[in-house]
Amino acid sequence: ALSFNKDGNLLLALAQDSEHTISVFDWRKGSRIRESKGHGGSVDCCKFNPYSESAFSSCGEKHLKFWELGDTDLEQAAGMFGDMGQPLDQRITVFTPKGNTISGA
Repeated sequence: ALSFNKDGNLLLALAQDSEHTISVFDWRKGSRIRESKGHGGSVDCCKFNPYSESAFSSCGEKHLKFWELGDTDLEQAAGMFGDMGQPLDQRITVFTPKGNTISGA
């Protein structure tokens, strides 16, 4: 998966390696600026929020994660579902102008 941020200067890339590595590149300079392990299970979708310069999400097998470009690392928070916060398979995300994220299986 590949995704540009809203300004078009950052490129998000999801690798198909065993760690589902997520990398963010300043593609104009040809440099990787952040990298992190994506998830232990499969990752099906990884894309920038079109209403943010630095926020993106990833989802797949039993997870939905929200990411932000930190000062030195990629910062992440897990999305939880249901009354008990059980992780569910999520296959796609979309973003709304009001800042909400919609995900589905």
